[in-house]
Amino acid sequence: MATDWTFEVDGSDRLAYAYLVDDSGNYSRSYLVLDWGTREARVEWRHSSQTGATAHEWHGHQMALRLPANVDACLLTAWLQDRVNTLAAIAEGYESAWDGHNHIAGFSERASQLLDELGEAANEWTEGETLALPDGQGVWAASQWLYDSRHELVTATSTDEEIASTAERLDREAKAEGVRVDGAEDYLRSVREELREDAE
Repeated sequence: MATDWTFEVDGSDRLAYAYLVDDSGNYSRSYLVLDWGTREARVEWRHSSQTGATAHEWHGHQMALRLPANVDACLLTAWLQDRVNTLAAIAEGYESAWDGHNHIAGFSERASQLLDELGEAANEWTEGETLALPDGQGVWAASQWLYDSRHELVTATSTDEEIASTAERLDREAKAEGVRVDGAEDYLRSVREELREDAE
């Protein structure tokens, strides 16, 4: 049985798949997508308002498992590696057949049973914090992470170079705390523009 699965999961960066909320309160949800034909496991981001399955999922060629908030990429990689034989067995029992309208996925009895077991294993994600980063860690929008200190970090006369240097420093400091700040430089530039407008 071949176990040549490709994991497009960045296990070297534990913050790779953390939950991100933007200023409007909208957010992206991450899904683990398992492709039985290509033997690929990857993480995809979908906007929170997106509903329904893709055509590949609908016809059974892929399985999309919604991940919990603040997913630790290292734990997700380990979860996949622990199940590589199961993934391989499902892929071995998979076939695509034309039904006159669409290419539909079919599975052997054993593969179908393993698919059910895989879905049950993924239910652990919603029942606990199996794959999640600790509270307070993950990815933060710069406008949220830096809001209280924004006027201490930038002034109306701050140059682009100063802002870039400040953003780089803030990125380093946040990562040391297990946090990634998203869009720090752009946010600081917007604060500078607001201060300039107020001054005028």
